[in-house]
Amino acid sequence: MIETLLQYDEQLFLFLNNLGTPSWDEFWRIVTEKWTSLPLYALLLFLVFKKFGLKATLIVMISAAIMITATDQLANLFKYILFKRPRPCREQELELLMRFVADGCGRYGYFSAHAASSMAAAVFLGPGSMLMHGTNTFWGGWADNLSMIMYIVIPWLYNVYKMSNWSQQTFIKVYLSIIVIYSVWRWFTDWGLGINFNLFSVSIGLWFISEVLYFCKNFWSGWIRFFSGFVGFVVLALFGTFPAEVFENINEYWWIIFFWLPGLLANSKPEGKRTYIYYLLGMVTYFAAFFIWNYGVPDNEYCKPDSLIQAHGIWHLLSAVATYFFFLHYRSERA
Repeated sequence: MIETLLQYDEQLFLFLNNLGTPSWDEFWRIVTEKWTSLPLYALLLFLVFKKFGLKATLIVMISAAIMITATDQLANLFKYILFKRPRPCREQELELLMRFVADGCGRYGYFSAHAASSMAAAVFLGPGSMLMHGTNTFWGGWADNLSMIMYIVIPWLYNVYKMSNWSQQTFIKVYLSIIVIYSVWRWFTDWGLGINFNLFSVSIGLWFISEVLYFCKNFWSGWIRFFSGFVGFVVLALFGTFPAEVFENINEYWWIIFFWLPGLLANSKPEGKRTYIYYLLGMVTYFAAFFIWNYGVPDNEYCKPDSLIQAHGIWHLLSAVATYFFFLHYRSERA
């Protein structure tokens, strides 16, 4: 029985380990660096302080410190005294099968202090996150919107990175710059940033445009890059806004000029290959989710807060399914 479980454990580890790709290694190394999370912790403390005051913030900080200390020391007890189970990078039979990108390899790995502390923090802050989302406040909406922007900017920016001479460091710097500037700007304005510019909606168009550019690499030319901008009008039409309406209200839709941004930045023919069936499945699922979401907005006859079946809930579930398809799409990329 134990041998079977260990075999399953190794198979699961190798499956998860080999999901990674070299093009994303540096990005995830930075994400998992402990100092990278400091701005997030500072933001969470600020939100707790703003909502609950100084006393509650001190309680949260002390509780979090005690919790992390407890999980860290408990993990050390299991790792170095009770189990002493070697890390996978210390197992000779796994060394040739696994991807290893870390700077070093510790002796023992069960159970992970980092994983235990992160899970403890997630469970501890979960109720607070629920309260924040349920307050229907400005800052709660700001945080919710910012999280969506942090997600939707990555795909089209990654495509630009693959079709340009950017280094990984440039990609990360541009991404972080967009997020920081947007978060501050959004705090002092609204969804449209005070200039009728919805970055989330525009990013969907830029993602679709950049994917078309990547797909058309066999016909790569300056003309393809130029005409890719017109794909944005197709995306607008899919959301119910047609060119005639756009040009009749050009002051409102001035941001269509960004449709040509991917073609402008994409100065290098992409070399990789992707399985586009996953991307199409993701888009179909997302548009289905968006269609259902429209029936869950306030004042709609199908918006029934007391019903067990909520359109907004279905929107979240289908969006998660779409995200999984998009993950498979990018995972399929081969040199």
